[in-house]
Amino acid sequence: MAPNHVDQPTIRQYLLGSLPSELQQRVEERLLTEAELLESLEIEEDELIDEYLAEKLSEEERQKFEQYFLGTPERQQNLRFARALRRYVVTTASQNTAASATPFARFRDNQTWGTRAAIALVIIVVASAFWLFRTNTSPSLTSAALALNISADNNRAAGVDVAKVHLPRNIDELRLSLRLPEGTSGAPRYRVTLDYVDSAQAQPRSFGPPEQGAGSLLVVIPTAELARGRYALKVFATQSDGTEQRIPGAYYFEVE
Repeated sequence: MAPNHVDQPTIRQYLLGSLPSELQQRVEERLLTEAELLESLEIEEDELIDEYLAEKLSEEERQKFEQYFLGTPERQQNLRFARALRRYVVTTASQNTAASATPFARFRDNQTWGTRAAIALVIIVVASAFWLFRTNTSPSLTSAALALNISADNNRAAGVDVAKVHLPRNIDELRLSLRLPEGTSGAPRYRVTLDYVDSAQAQPRSFGPPEQGAGSLLVVIPTAELARGRYALKVFATQSDGTEQRIPGAYYFEVE
């Protein structure tokens, strides 16, 4: 991949979790700031869903689609909608085919174009409703991005090199990319807590489940919940048997 170019095959591999860890991390960081790349990713998401439903994916791609791609609730919801729409189209077409063998075939022939128009109208209405749903539930937000490495535990962040971020009033959310330490990635689920280091009275808040990448987690925090000061993010890995284990260390940052 060229330094400033992410092509369609690379985006496809990213969505299926097939890229090398370093390249996966690079794509994730660019997605935080490049709207055009994010739009290309959303298009490829839809194409992967279509190919999956049409059984056009290879066995390896199908497994990665089910195990990695469907790791977020939004993608699972998109798959359910696409499957329902596909089922409706197939069922309607089957009913029209069966009707051709009845004594009313001549009547059917007179109604063919009307029926087709009605089907097309229903599809357009359903698709438009889904588009509006995605638009209304996923508004265009302005974001700030920060990539963090884990540091040793330190409740006051004394002596820790704390990353700083400036959040103007027009910024809606802070997107934090947390690089996992070697050997700690691969858990089925993660949970992230946020501690306000500069306030002894503030209670930790949980965020999650974060979106998982190759060796990293993406946490999105509304800026309305962030006052000026230092914060610490702590990560907990949940295994398949339900047990939870804290990953030693914390991710520190400061809001200016």
